[in-house]
Amino acid sequence: MLIGLGYVDCSHTALTIVLVILAVSSAGFQYSGWVVNHIDIAPSYAGMLLGISNYLASTTGIMSPIIVGAITEKSLTRAEWQIVFYIAAGMYIFGAIFYIVFASGELQPLAKDSCSNPSEEQNTDNFLDNEDGL
Repeated sequence: MLIGLGYVDCSHTALTIVLVILAVSSAGFQYSGWVVNHIDIAPSYAGMLLGISNYLASTTGIMSPIIVGAITEKSLTRAEWQIVFYIAAGMYIFGAIFYIVFASGELQPLAKDSCSNPSEEQNTDNFLDNEDGL
């Protein structure tokens, strides 16, 4: 969809909007994989891991305007924008392949020491066994 944006003429604004909506919407599917993966691999460190990975991922958002400006600084032609969309699509594809090859949902050794059986840590008192029956 991103690559298709590079070939859309300026007079086809509706098609452009549809392609952008589809591209951004389909990118939302990634959150069901990598965001919850932090909880799977290290429940005790999930917040810290999410913060680190989100920091690293946001660097692309910082670098993107600089790279796009360098590519399109000459004349803002369609060919220059096609390069931009090819790079964006390539980054999505690389990220997906990298995740498929290297990601794991197994509890990692660093988390095994800090994760104990949750039932042992919980208070054994049942909060429903109070006098009011609430």
